[in-house]
Amino acid sequence: MKTNVGSTDRSIRFTIAAALATYYLQFLNNTAGTIALVTGIIMLFTVYFRFCPLYSLLHISTRKPAIDFKKILQQNAIIVDVRQPNEYNLGHIEGSINMPLSELSEQITTLKGKTVVVCCASGARSAVAKKILSAKGIKTFNGGGWKNLEGDIK
Repeated sequence: MKTNVGSTDRSIRFTIAAALATYYLQFLNNTAGTIALVTGIIMLFTVYFRFCPLYSLLHISTRKPAIDFKKILQQNAIIVDVRQPNEYNLGHIEGSINMPLSELSEQITTLKGKTVVVCCASGARSAVAKKILSAKGIKTFNGGGWKNLEGDIK
């Protein structure tokens, strides 16, 4: 399940971060306090800037999609995952089609006249796929990483 924390108000995040930092500052006089201070600074950074490596591990999205992929898919668009078959078999969006980037040019004719949302692991290969398909006149959207796209369409 994907949780979206992008709607949290910035001033509320700052207040929470300041409270956490204040709590940890009271322990400065010992070694545990130093560890607590470092942890507090990390938490301050995480809460205020909404950046935490754990977000990606827990599939928590802090971004708001600029494109409404759910609506696009409701209009009969297809999802094309451009990762290699071994990556695709480890996990993919239900109903997506696996068409590796290395084979995309050979299979373009099967996509003519369709609206396509491309995805991959991180968004890099799907960006290349979007350029290739768009250059051939296929209406294409870059869905980025498949895990983020999956959260956007649920």
